[in-house]
Amino acid sequence: MRRQNEPVRRPIRPERRPVGQERRPENGQYKPVSGDRQTVMPKLKPRQASDVERLMRIERRKVRNRAITMSIGVLFIMLITAVMIIAVMNQTKPRPRFMFIQEGTVEHKIASKGLIIRDENVFTAASGGVLKPLATEGSRVARGQKVALIIPEDQQEKIRELAKLEQDIVDLQIELMNSGKGAGARAIYDETNAALSSVVNLIRSDLVRSDISSVGGYSTSLEVLIDQRSTKLLPIDFRDARIDQLKNTRSQLELSLGLDSGTIICQQPGILSFELDGLEEQISIASALTITPDELNEHISKSTSSEESDNIVAKDDPVLRVTSSINQVIMFWLENTDAANFEVDTYQDLSIPKDGIVIPDCRIIRSQSYENGTLAAFETSRRIEWFSDRRTVDAEIVTASTTGLRVPMVSLTNYNNKSGDAGIMIVNGGLTQLIKVRVIDNDNEYAIIEPIETENYIPEISTILVVNPSSVEEGQIIAD
Repeated sequence: MRRQNEPVRRPIRPERRPVGQERRPENGQYKPVSGDRQTVMPKLKPRQASDVERLMRIERRKVRNRAITMSIGVLFIMLITAVMIIAVMNQTKPRPRFMFIQEGTVEHKIASKGLIIRDENVFTAASGGVLKPLATEGSRVARGQKVALIIPEDQQEKIRELAKLEQDIVDLQIELMNSGKGAGARAIYDETNAALSSVVNLIRSDLVRSDISSVGGYSTSLEVLIDQRSTKLLPIDFRDARIDQLKNTRSQLELSLGLDSGTIICQQPGILSFELDGLEEQISIASALTITPDELNEHISKSTSSEESDNIVAKDDPVLRVTSSINQVIMFWLENTDAANFEVDTYQDLSIPKDGIVIPDCRIIRSQSYENGTLAAFETSRRIEWFSDRRTVDAEIVTASTTGLRVPMVSLTNYNNKSGDAGIMIVNGGLTQLIKVRVIDNDNEYAIIEPIETENYIPEISTILVVNPSSVEEGQIIAD
């Protein structure tokens, strides 16, 4: 506080002089000098000097306070950063996963290519020409059913004209159907589209696996499905003169082609296939009991190297086959495998990885040991239609299996492959406990374990297992 009547004290500023002059100490006058502008501190009185020192102390105190404040701010930011890093690390740390120990089986498999053997009848062409299927690949046909036509090659112009007529009819039917005509046509189209979609999905699945061996059969199935749709749409009245005229023209062409072509009629019921490999009359289910390993490998080689056939056939050429047996046999040559693993008249599942299917309960009808392996034959009544256009199949066969307490391989600690000893982390009384067990069998994913009697705790079914033991410490409390 300033006292009353006390003069106001203003801070003393350095005196500035004009350029080229300096202060004269005797009379306060300036005199010309050379050089730049300079700041000259006047001579201060003692009271004025103390005020300047006080102002300088205040400035130094402000600078010191700013430095302290900035240091505290930096430390606070570092503390927040450390807390955030710890929180992120705790979140990324794997959380313990638990499971109940259950009884299971560990299987050892071997991959092999198998030969599909069926009882088949081959039908030949009565005349040369273009083969036109009337039934889909892999479908079941009845005795007396028309399954294919042989159209002479000199009728190619009529065939092209017929194909154009059919396309015109289809386009006009879709146009009329979208305008509300032809009751029931929509249901027929939807039914056919569902069947076509299933075939298209099979084609996509094969393309993903880079397998184009069945493209010919798929093409035939698509053509037959479209022909069947046209047949079902014949009785539908669209009430349109244009479509009636197109149908009449098509009927005359079909009649002309039918008179000049040979019709193949099925003589016995069975499963139809247009994919031939030349082995139809060489092998049968009965021959599966006598085939040697060399003959098996030769048949597989011939089937693998077979070429795709076109639709042009000559007289007496084989054109299709019908599977007459209710069963099929799949034979395998299993190298370095003991025949004792495949007991005759027992049942085993066959896994087909490429198709993503499993053929269950295949009966072993032959298990014969040779010098370098085993010849095994499996009989089944399933999936005959699925493999009707194939002669070989890539399968996985179980050669050995072990059943017991099954745990994931990742749950084992300190596993000794020679002695079979390992450790597992379990939860006992709310606390984690590491115990030793013995591994009696394992594969890449699971292990079969048995307890060690000298351990304090014996694992059993429904014991809580820590699947990732590295995420917890022994003796750690496991909260609910």
